[in-house]
Amino acid sequence: MTKTQGTKTIKFKYKTGTTASGKDKFANNTIAKVDSTVSDEVIFAMLPLVAKLQEVASEDVEVQQSITMK
Repeated sequence: MTKTQGTKTIKFKYKTGTTASGKDKFANNTIAKVDSTVSDEVIFAMLPLVAKLQEVASEDVEVQQSITMK
């Protein structure tokens, strides 16, 4: 079986407001097709720069990577 690493996705979750019942509402922005050779350390090192571009600060950041087994 051969393992192939696919591209990475960076997902930013941020608060957009509250519901009528007072619960937090969230939305997501995604940067897709990040080169799989880019390390997580590099991705997380750039997050302070991305934060300066955002109008609303991220509540959570998630890095996902697909892997195919054949």
